[in-house]
This record gives sequence, structure tokens and C-alpha cells, in this order.
Amino acid sequence: MNLNHSWRAAAVLIVLGMAALCASPALAGTYTVWSCRGPDGAPIGTAAWVPGSSFAAPGDVDVDDSCAGGGSLRLGLATGHSFLVPVQGTETFTPPPGTTIAGYDVWRRAQVPYPTMDPNVDFVSAIAEHWPDSDVLEYGCQTNGFCSTVGVPSPPLDAANHASAHAAPLASLDLLVGCLLLSGCHQGALATQFDLFRSQIVVDDPDAPQVGALGGSLASATGPVSGSATLVVPATDRGAGVSSVSLAIDGGAPLVSDSDVAGCREPYALAQPCPTVSDRAFSIDTTRLADGPHSVAGTVVDAAGNVTPWGPLQFSVQQPASIVIQDPPQVISEIVQVTQPPAPLPGNGTPASETAQLRWAKPRYEHAAGAATTLTGTLRTPQGAPIAGASLQVRSQELGVDAAKTRTLAPLTTDARGGFRLRVKRDGAQRVSVAFAPHPGAQATATATAVVRAKLKLTSKAKRRRLPADGTLHMTGKLKGAGASAARTPVVIEAVVRGTFRPVGTARLKADGSFSWRYAFHNVTVPTLFSFRAVVEALPGWPWPTIDGARVKVRVAG
Repeated sequence: MNLNHSWRAAAVLIVLGMAALCASPALAGTYTVWSCRGPDGAPIGTAAWVPGSSFAAPGDVDVDDSCAGGGSLRLGLATGHSFLVPVQGTETFTPPPGTTIAGYDVWRRAQVPYPTMDPNVDFVSAIAEHWPDSDVLEYGCQTNGFCSTVGVPSPPLDAANHASAHAAPLASLDLLVGCLLLSGCHQGALATQFDLFRSQIVVDDPDAPQVGALGGSLASATGPVSGSATLVVPATDRGAGVSSVSLAIDGGAPLVSDSDVAGCREPYALAQPCPTVSDRAFSIDTTRLADGPHSVAGTVVDAAGNVTPWGPLQFSVQQPASIVIQDPPQVISEIVQVTQPPAPLPGNGTPASETAQLRWAKPRYEHAAGAATTLTGTLRTPQGAPIAGASLQVRSQELGVDAAKTRTLAPLTTDARGGFRLRVKRDGAQRVSVAFAPHPGAQATATATAVVRAKLKLTSKAKRRRLPADGTLHMTGKLKGAGASAARTPVVIEAVVRGTFRPVGTARLKADGSFSWRYAFHNVTVPTLFSFRAVVEALPGWPWPTIDGARVKVRVAG
């Protein structure tokens, strides 16, 4: 059991103010997405961040975006609310498929209620780094941690507000506020909030654009061409998107056709700034070319600077005798920029939906040690219609275990009513998550999480219930139901002293949940009946409440 981590088994590491770092120019294969403030400090949009929540009811999580007016993107838990489950609010940056986050710089301020060891209060305000292997690390402030605030409210780009990536590559990035306790938290007058003043996220796009079969009258010509000819260059890019297409004749000066899509201009403010499919049509006035052989070639460039050459396409010009060859320079012109939406992808379930309402029936499930329980949930469209036949990704992670890895389980398929079921038979405690992606291979647009735990049973006994005056008590016991969480978990041994149970020693559980403890009696002058019990306490990182064992009575002769 890890006594220093929260129940989520994702370490909340405290990052204090760091010196601001100068932004490096983007290398080929990477591009930078800015939010709230651009590279020159001017206001810019926050469309790259997508809001989300877990177990939150309407009004639990507040989002206030004042970046357009020079403010911040603020995420907070509503003050004065009592949360009965571990509520979480997020803003998430997810790069396009096939890309990863190579690094980031964020200017932020995080705040939680003042640190306290009150077991009924534990809030977090942090940046969460999601690694490609599904591990998560959080950096910020936690109530039961070492800071209540990090950063300053003004000026927004102060060095104290700067934080940068701790690991790379990353699958996604969260800004989050939340309650960590399984039993919920009460948010008093002191706020739990996160302010984003600026983010600069570098996305690594390793894939170059693709060029399809050239089209138009020039590409289809079987003999010499004359007059005006057309050439269509079809281009696709699944990462940053197609930024420009160029065309040059006979190695001359190229005509560059830039994308006309809003947002496909630096500084980029979208995770995928340019179109994934974009065909460009060019007109070539052959009356300005000499009769004879020629060639045309060019490049396709994506927003990350990846370049794919195309061509050369060989063609021949032969004008009729009545055509007078014109002087350059206007040989090539762009007819029209043909930007196409991506081809329709196969949907996941019926009716097809880009987003969905994905819910477990309950946030927590319990079962007897060694037994099983069945989790149920529903998948619906944002309008509430059931989505049938959808495939859901399922993952689980042990709680109360050091460095717990995430396990991928068999996918679930929703029934005609949008329902799904998962049978779990595993002692211990685990967080089980399901995810819905609208298309095969796409990023998940809806997730749901539930905690499953076995009920604990703590037994103990004395090997001998009658001892001589100088005898030694050998007390053994076992905690059933803890599973992998049992290993090295502390057991407090208490004895009745002046009518009250008080700690007199400790033991540690073995991997199978058993423990052993010895105590040597001294100076017992009269026959005495002693009462002991074992206790496993609810410490941070332990996903169960405190459990007391039954009394163990030992009579010691005087």
C-alpha cells in the first residue's frame, strides 16, 4: 500500500514557481498550439481545450473563459457544495491521431483549501500528464499535500506561473480540479480552482502528407496539349492537416496555394489546425510555353512542416498554327481551392454519434471477498437516445498499490437499449473505466469511471489464551478481501488501557493478508485478563474505511 499517494494511484507532485523558459522555434515535424495568449501576449482562443467532468452534477463544476478579454480559462468546483462522490472537472488537450505532445509550457495558478489533515477534505488542482501507456502523473496542489496555492493572480505571465512538461511524449494533457475522497468532500468558502493564463503545446507529427493520383486534363492527356489545361493535386494528412500545395513548371518559380481554412494560420489555436483532406486545382496556360516537352512537379506541406514532393508529370505542348505563343510570366494560376471534408468514417454504434453520455449505474460497487459483482451502465446520445451495438474500451487499475499498472480488459458491446454489463471477480480495489470513441481508431469522446472493491474482513487470534506471568503473546490474523493492496499494509495492535483501546504495537500484512505480532509480558503480579484487537486504519492511499478486528482476550497468571 502506498501511504503517500491519493486513492487514484496517480501521484500528485507539487510543482512550485519555476523560471520562465524562452520558447524554441518549432522543428520540422512539430507545430505549436497556443491558447488564451499567443506568442506576443495578445489574446487568443481556447478552442484547443475540451471541457469534461466525472461524477459531476449540473452546477458542481464552474468554467469561466475570459481569455478574449485578457483574463483566464478558469476551472473550479462550486463553493458551498457537498460532493458525495469523487467529483472531477477537466479541460483536456488531445492531439490528433498519430501525433503526441512533445512538450508544453503553461502559465497557470492552482488553488485548493489550506492544507489540512482533516480526513473529510481532500481537494486537488493540478496539471495531469497522460502518458501513452495510460499512466498519469499530476502536478499542482493537494489539500493533504504541501501547498494550497501555486502561482500568482497577476501579472498572468509572471515567472511564478510557469510550468513545463515533466515527461514526453504525452498522449494528452488535463487541467483538473477535483475531490479525491471516495466518500466525497465538502467544498466550503475557500475555492478549489485552476486558472490557465497561457499554454504553448508542441505537437510531434511524424507523418508526412500523402498525395493521391493527379487529376485534370493535363494528367489525363494522351498526347500534346494546347490552350488552357488543368491539374488537380489531391492531398491528405491525418495529423496537423494540409497547409499548402505548390506547383512549378520546368523547375521554375513555384505557385504556392495556401489553405483558406480559418485557423490554418500561425499562431495556431486548434489541436488540428488545417484540413485533413484538401485538393488543389491549378490552371496552366500552355500558350505561354514553347512547343515541346515539359514537366510539372511540386510539394504538399502540412502544418508541422512535413513535406511530400509529387511529380514530375511529363507533358508535351503543341499549339495550332493559329495560336500565337504568349510571353510569360502568367503561366500558372490557381483555379479554385477545393477543400473537402474528411471521408465519412464508420460509426461506432447505432445511431452514429460524435459524442455520447456514458455512465455507470453507480460510482462505487462492493462485493464479498472471493465473490463477484456485476457493473452496469448505459451509452446514449447527447439527446438521450440509446446507442446500440457500440464497442467500448475497458481498463482497470489497482488502488492502494504502489506503481499500479493499467490493465486493458475485453471490450464491451452495448445492447439494443444502450446498456452494457461487466462482471468483476477480483479481490482488492480497482478503478474501472469505459471509453467511447465515435470511430475506429479515434480518440475517446466520452469516459466513465467506477470504483470496485471487495468487502474486508479482519480476523485475529492468540495462539495461547492462557499465559504465565512472564509469557509471550503470539497474535496472528488475516485481512481478507484486500487483494494486491494487502502487501506491507500496517496493522495497529491496540489493547484496553484504563477502559479504552490504545495502540501498543504494529505489524505489517504479508502479500496474502496475514500478519503476526508478539508481545512479552513483564511485572504481572496478579492474574489479569487482557483485551487486544487489530486495526487497519484508513490512511491516504487506502481505498477502504478503517476496519477493527474482534477482541482477542488473553489471561496472564500473576
